[in-house]
Amino acid sequence: MGSQELTADEARTRLIELLEAEECRITDKAERAGRQILGQWMPLPTQWAIFEFALQRLRDNFPLHAVPQGDPPGSRGVAYEMRNVDGKGLYIQTAARRRESLAHQLPLLAWIQQ
Repeated sequence: MGSQELTADEARTRLIELLEAEECRITDKAERAGRQILGQWMPLPTQWAIFEFALQRLRDNFPLHAVPQGDPPGSRGVAYEMRNVDGKGLYIQTAARRRESLAHQLPLLAWIQQ
């Protein structure tokens, strides 16, 4: 692990801080997927509802996994993901926007429906 990388627990704490402070971004693809998925449970899924969904999973200590990015692995930093958060294959991934560590970046959420 590089000196700038965080442990999963440190990443969780930092992600919660950033989401609570509303210091976050979401990809267009993730927003579309998040609205579609949350639309199964609520009549009007907003962008903030997507962040709240991820934030609640982080607060509930849903398992968070470090995933090295790039080729070779880790050359583009580390993303952190929660796997199968809805019991139907939904992954929520957070990553730094640039090559810097999560400690200095806004989280970028990506949703992947399996």
